[in-house]
Amino acid sequence: MIVLMIQKRILIIEDREEIYTIVNDIFKIDDSYKVVTSNTNNKKIHECMKDIPDIILINTADNIKVYQDIVGLNTAFMTPIIGISPQPNNKYIIETLSKGFNAYIIKPMDKEYIYYIIINFIKLIHTNRMASSLTGLPGNIQIANELQRRILKKEAFYTLYIDLDNFKAYNDTYGFLRGDEVIKLAANILQEAVIQYGIDGDFVGHIGGDDFVVVTKVKDVEKLCKYVITNFDDRILKYINEEDKERGFFEVPNRKGIIEQYPITSISIAGVTIKEDDKVDPLIIAEVGAQIKHKVKAIPGSVYYIGKRLL
Repeated sequence: MIVLMIQKRILIIEDREEIYTIVNDIFKIDDSYKVVTSNTNNKKIHECMKDIPDIILINTADNIKVYQDIVGLNTAFMTPIIGISPQPNNKYIIETLSKGFNAYIIKPMDKEYIYYIIINFIKLIHTNRMASSLTGLPGNIQIANELQRRILKKEAFYTLYIDLDNFKAYNDTYGFLRGDEVIKLAANILQEAVIQYGIDGDFVGHIGGDDFVVVTKVKDVEKLCKYVITNFDDRILKYINEEDKERGFFEVPNRKGIIEQYPITSISIAGVTIKEDDKVDPLIIAEVGAQIKHKVKAIPGSVYYIGKRLL
């Protein structure tokens, strides 16, 4: 099952439920939004951050400190943050924005104004998170948030980084439209594998181009990988002409016009194992995945390898 976030979460951090009362009243009739609140206690904030919010409003005596504490929880943090206070000093507002706040609102607030600020920021972030128009899968921000959500919940899971071998040679031979069909083929096979061998809550994302991610808690992750490889190697042949299939490679001229030979497009899977007590963030996981993928792609044909621990 592929999990996409449907209900939009608004997190308000303040010691008194002043802004929470206003915002909750605005959105109480819209089930597609959920308003949650936290005081400035780091433990409570950490708990609320386990389910990544779509927007955060901070209304405290020291908004900058709270902001820095939040961003410190996640080195790949991409949720919009709005500061709120009665401070009308232009210098303070500029300082706040320079620290990384996306917007600043001076109290007292107009309800209609805060409503449109919230929905427009959420609309913007969801546009950036939108599924690939080609594959329909979530993109980079959702991938980072999915990893961070599992890390904060101290879950054990696998992150599989998948890409296609010799894909540029395929594009050069058959054109980008046929290349897009092969990318969709890979996306479909990954989704099939998760549905057939994964568990409830597993995630498939599209980094871009021919690069994908699968986040799974399934115990027999190798069975999932074998399904992907077997099906890709079988079904890619429908996208290759008979001449190339018979000789087993593409002939593509390089920049100097010299013909070079490239093996038939295959698929590589580099798996990173994350344990409950691993102290990581999405950037570290991606770095380790890149190291493993570099080794996997050096092996001819479709290959998978699951790293047993973080390097």
